[in-house]
Amino acid sequence: MKYFISAIFACLLALPVFAQEAAPAEEQPWDFISFTFVPGVPETADVFNVYGVKVGVPIGFGSNTFVAGVEGSIFASMSDEVYGVQAAPLFNSSQKMEGLQASTLVNYADSVKGLQLGLVNIAKDKSFQIGLLNFIKDSSVPFLPIVNFRF
Repeated sequence: MKYFISAIFACLLALPVFAQEAAPAEEQPWDFISFTFVPGVPETADVFNVYGVKVGVPIGFGSNTFVAGVEGSIFASMSDEVYGVQAAPLFNSSQKMEGLQASTLVNYADSVKGLQLGLVNIAKDKSFQIGLLNFIKDSSVPFLPIVNFRF
């Protein structure tokens, strides 16, 4: 168990290095840790990329920015791009997700390279989903309960 936890921690620390390839071409300011409260507070959440941890108290958000690492929130996480883990009890949303998107209720992403884990999972073009209701819009089988995938 110690080795498993150590391996996960090592992977999370390495994520910012791998996410640099996916970073936007223009240079944006970045933070290692960021706290967000509600959309628009603070305004820097729509400006700063996060290489590390973004904490939503109660809501995590970020338009035109990305998180390379972990985005966790008390209620909902809604950053545009996440490379790593996006987790919240009620709702997760992103345009591009690479890694794990986990929620007790709903996960939504346009494109997922990884796993969506929740009661309801929704993706537009590709995903691997585990939950009660799983929807992938552009799939030949757009709905399956329990497990659905399109690569």
